[in-house]
Amino acid sequence: MFDTIRSDMRAQEGTWRSPSFWVLLVYRFGRWRYGVRPALVRKPLSLLYKILSRVVQILSGMELPCEAVVGKGFVIDHSFGIVISGDARFGDFCRVRRGGGLAPCGSARLTEYGRLRGYWRRGQAAGSH
Repeated sequence: MFDTIRSDMRAQEGTWRSPSFWVLLVYRFGRWRYGVRPALVRKPLSLLYKILSRVVQILSGMELPCEAVVGKGFVIDHSFGIVISGDARFGDFCRVRRGGGLAPCGSARLTEYGRLRGYWRRGQAAGSH
């Protein structure tokens, strides 16, 4: 987890003050807590994640649920109005800019919905590939 957070920090140009970094930090914590055993320990961490997630969502205007799969070095360039589905899949070093969106296109199957591979830097709506 910490290697991925360091990669996220480098992608944010080394600044921890970016709202995008805080959203990712809470996201990474949310993903990490899934692996915590026993469940008695995981339950309070889940509550903490839900509180942190809501606070960061209110302050940054970005929603990135821990059900989404996000590779290392992910960046959201624009605060407010960014909502990413829990079904979305991003590869390493993807960048979402203002006006970006993920939606199934044409005959895309549900399993292909919202998959983007690395180095995606697009500010316009994107399809499933």
